[in-house]
Amino acid sequence: MAFPESLTAFYGLFGGGILLSSILLLAVLCFAAWIWMIVDVVKRKKFKHGDNVMWILLLVLTGIIGMILYYFMEMHKR
Repeated sequence: MAFPESLTAFYGLFGGGILLSSILLLAVLCFAAWIWMIVDVVKRKKFKHGDNVMWILLLVLTGIIGMILYYFMEMHKR
């Protein structure tokens, strides 16, 4: 069974899928880190209730930027 022409061109453009696989792996790792940070916010006892909500909203709405902010402002303080 042959690939449709559009898929063949897509795989050829991205080096036989190696680049695509790398991007997918990076996306999965970022998603796992994102979930880990949200769980960390929920479990932290030192935050006031409003701070937890603020960090969760920041992480959910800003994605990677929120992850970077949370890491440098809160997680590395442990």
